[in-house]
Order: sequence, then C-alpha cells, then structure tokens
Amino acid sequence: MKKISLGFLFIFSFILMFQPVTTFAAEQTVDEVITAPYADSIGWRYQMIDGKLHKRQYNYTQEKWIGSWVLA
Repeated sequence: MKKISLGFLFIFSFILMFQPVTTFAAEQTVDEVITAPYADSIGWRYQMIDGKLHKRQYNYTQEKWIGSWVLA
C-alpha cells in the first residue's frame, strides 16, 4: 500500500511539473501612473529697485533667470 501511494505521488508530481502556468497581468490604476512634465515651469519674480517695482521671469524647472529686470 505504501509503495502504491508513493508511486502515485511521484507520478502526480511529475505530471504537475509539465503543466502550463497561467499568469495574469496586474492592472494599473490612475494613482500608480507617473507623469513627467514636458514644459518648463516659468513665473515672474518681483523686486523693489530704487523704490520702484521691477519684475523678471524665472525658470523654476532649470532654476535660471530669463531676461533682465524690467519696470513692472
């Protein structure tokens, strides 16, 4: 009896080794999608020069000034 159950176990495990495995792809939710900005973030910076308000554009993405100070 013990030889029959061991033989059955061996044959059953041998058959299971060659069975195709089914996998399922995980679905992405909107929260898991990472977006990369393509445009630079540009804004105005203000400063008082000689009692007059001046403005100058600043690129926040590249951390660089754009142009020169102009009277606002």
